[in-house]
Amino acid sequence: MKDAIPLITVGCFLHALNLCRDIAGLLDDPQLLHGLRQQLFRSCGWGDGFAWDDMGYSPNPPLAFMHHQKEALLGLMAVWQIFEGDQTAKNYA
Repeated sequence: MKDAIPLITVGCFLHALNLCRDIAGLLDDPQLLHGLRQQLFRSCGWGDGFAWDDMGYSPNPPLAFMHHQKEALLGLMAVWQIFEGDQTAKNYA
């Protein structure tokens, strides 16, 4: 998770993009969406049911605050909708 964008930022941004893209007529940026999707999946990919944030700095490990789990779920729901039924997002959620 080194060099990762903090999870809370990714989840909030994906959620906001999903809510606003149709209302504001925003065009999808495939490269941006793919990168954010991959970052969110890396945060969730530890296999323990939590989304991990990289905001813990050495010697402290990454964090899995409960309020970050909310942001991860909002981001996963956005990925599910933006990518029209993304199965990986559903599995992580």
